[in-house]
Order: sequence, then structure tokens, then C-alpha cells
Amino acid sequence: MDLNVDLVPKLEELEHGLRDFLQILKLLEKHRLFEPVWIGLNNRLWDDSEGFLESARQAAAEFNGPDGFQIFETLNNPDSSNGATVLHSWNSLPGNTDVLSISIRGPHPKLTYDARLFAGVCEIILDWRPVQHMSLAWPGYRMDLQPLDAHRRGLGWLGWVPFDIAPAQVPEAQICHPMRDGTFIGLQNDLWFSHGPNADPDAVRRAQALEHRLNRLGVLPTLEELKRGDWGRG
Repeated sequence: MDLNVDLVPKLEELEHGLRDFLQILKLLEKHRLFEPVWIGLNNRLWDDSEGFLESARQAAAEFNGPDGFQIFETLNNPDSSNGATVLHSWNSLPGNTDVLSISIRGPHPKLTYDARLFAGVCEIILDWRPVQHMSLAWPGYRMDLQPLDAHRRGLGWLGWVPFDIAPAQVPEAQICHPMRDGTFIGLQNDLWFSHGPNADPDAVRRAQALEHRLNRLGVLPTLEELKRGDWGRG
């Protein structure tokens, strides 16, 4: 499953953007979901951070230049069957916005994936950079089952919106509470599946109903609205 984060667009020189990326990796390490072991551009962080930076400089020079669109990826706990891939892009190409994406690779041997666990991850990201929207969902749900227009962000299992929402406004959500300058919303605390042998059709229907509700409340942005960089801050 993927936690997709739409950031406020930020034009950054390569060095500043890379340092920002290293900063969020360090912050994520404080959460029990992540291990202090990262691989980026074949360099093992933190044993060889300068090697990663130099490889990134070379990649940027080859593709888009130091002031162009940048996208870099790292693997957390790469030697295990669980862990995560963290991707960050900035200086967005026309038609896109800056993003941070965290893909969870598999079940964790010690942790139970639930909404409380991921709420902590959301808080870390909100303390790192200004955010416009966050959502956690299975890729299959986003591709096949999200009920909204393809250009509009949804919610999936859980996420964060930069608006004040009371629980009574979203009766489909079992979780709804303030978080930083917005609201954390979750369909339910327990993990559910949209596809496969453990698919939960009832959870899918409720997730779709919740997204329709949030869309009627006007708190789910389109890509065009995100590109402006002021979603939720008007």
C-alpha cells in the first residue's frame, strides 16, 4: 500500500532538495515502522551519505540539470521482506505537483498495520514540510475502485486534509480528529484489503461512501488545485 503526500510546490536548488530528502528519512527513522537502514543510488545511508549526494548530483546533471525536475528514491530495510520505498520529487514538471510517496513492501514481523500506526507517520511528514493532501490506499483501490474523477485525490483507508472537520460531518469514518492544522480521517482502525482472497467488499463500499462525503464537503482537491500550492490555505 502507498501513502501519497501532495506537498506545497517548492522550487529548490538540487543541494537544498537533497538535504530536505535526507532530513525526512532521518525523521522517519524515529517511527517504529522504519529501520535506520537506507539504500539510495547504490549507496548505504548513513554510512556513505556523501556518496549518495555525489551520485545524485551526477544523475541530475545527466538528466534534468541541477535546477530542473528532481526525483529520487530510497529503500528502507532493503535486506528484509518488509520495509518501504520512499520517493520524493520536487521542482515539478508542468501538470504535476511535488510529492512524497511511501510504499510499504510487505507485512511487518512485529507490528500490526493499523490507523494509529500510520497516524504517527503522517504527523512526522506534517512537521517536515507544508502538505496539501495525504492518502493511504492500496494501488488496486486507487486504480479500479476509487469512485471519484481520475483527476481528484481520494482518501482510501486513511489520510489528512487541511480543513477542520467534525466527526459528525463524516459518519462513515470511524476515526476523525484534529492533526496539526487539519484533520486526520480514517475509515476504520484495522487494515482492510480491496483485492485478493482477503478482499472486504463492505470496507470498499464504506470507503467509497466516505470519499463521496468528503467530496461533497469540498475537501478533496483536483490536480489543478494542488498545482496552485494553496489548497486549504485560502
